[in-house]
Amino acid sequence: MRKLILPFALLAMAALLGAAVAIDCVRLAADGHNRVLLADSDMKKQEMRLADVLLSSSKVTPEVQAATSTLKAIHGRQGHIQAYDALVASFHKTMSGVVDATNPLDRKFMDEAAGAINRRDVAQKQYDEESTAYQSLLNSWKGRVAKMFSLQARQDVHQDAERADTP
Repeated sequence: MRKLILPFALLAMAALLGAAVAIDCVRLAADGHNRVLLADSDMKKQEMRLADVLLSSSKVTPEVQAATSTLKAIHGRQGHIQAYDALVASFHKTMSGVVDATNPLDRKFMDEAAGAINRRDVAQKQYDEESTAYQSLLNSWKGRVAKMFSLQARQDVHQDAERADTP
C-alpha cells in the first residue's frame, strides 16, 4: 500500500494540472468570443448612429430611407455588412451632392455623417482584429482543448467553416 502512494499522488497532480489547463483554455475561448461579440455590437451601434444622422436631415432621399430601413431590418452578420455598404453608397450617390458647403447646418450634418462613417470603419477594424485573434486561438492547441470542453467554441468553429463555404 505504501508503494502506491507516490504513483497515486503523481496521478492526482497530473489530473489537477490537466484540469487547470482545460479550464484556462475554455476561459480564453470564452473571453475571445465575448470580445468578438462586443466589437460586433460596437459596429452595429455605429451603423445605427449613421442611419439616425442621415434620417435626421431634412434633405434625406427616398433611396437613403429605403437603405436605412433595410439596414435596421436585417440581423445576419453578412447581410448587415451588405446593407450598411448599400446605405453608404446611396448616401454618397444621392445626398452628398445636394448639400450646400456654405451653409453651416449642412456642413455640420456632413461632419456628423463623415464622423459616423469613420467611427464605423474604426469599429470594423477592431472587429476584424478580434475575430482574427479568436479564430487563431481556436486553431491553436488551446483552441483544440477548449473545443473538447466548450460547446460555444465548437459552434464558433462550425459557423466559421460555414461562412467560408458560402460565396
